[in-house]
Amino acid sequence: MGAYLFGGLKSLASTLQRVWPQVPTQVFQVAPFALMLLALLLVSSDLLDRLTALLPPRIGRPLRNALRGSPPAALGTAFVKE
Repeated sequence: MGAYLFGGLKSLASTLQRVWPQVPTQVFQVAPFALMLLALLLVSSDLLDRLTALLPPRIGRPLRNALRGSPPAALGTAFVKE
């Protein structure tokens, strides 16, 4: 999902560059990275829980589950080759 978001932001940046040619090109080149960092901060903090609590439960709960991932079950365990 993050790859699609980043790709969409990159294509949006190139489209916006044609719409606003007076804005420096560096702004549009850096914007997807900054927006992706903001999205990662939102997903990794408790702000996501607060924002989805404001929504009705039938919308907020599935949205929170879709955006909040769970770590791998074997995270932190040593790999032992059999």
